[in-house]
Amino acid sequence: MTNIQSKIDLLKQQAIDLEVENAKLKQIIKENAKRKADNVNLSAENAKVKIELRRAMGENAKLKAEFLREVKTRERIEKTMLDLDGSVYKFSIT
Repeated sequence: MTNIQSKIDLLKQQAIDLEVENAKLKQIIKENAKRKADNVNLSAENAKVKIELRRAMGENAKLKAEFLREVKTRERIEKTMLDLDGSVYKFSIT
């Protein structure tokens, strides 16, 4: 009878050990689900940042093009003024 009782006790202990392991695994699954949700949120935020970055880069390209047009316009104005100054200088000499 003691042999049967010790087997029963051993099986009870194994059942308790399995319940403890099951609880640990459930906790791990819960934590993984939380991490997965966090990753989804981070991916969505990352997508928003990428869109904003592309918009900012487009705006930067527009501003750069506008700046270059302004520089070329100023260069043309300066050249015209130098040409006019030269013409006025030549006219005053003659």
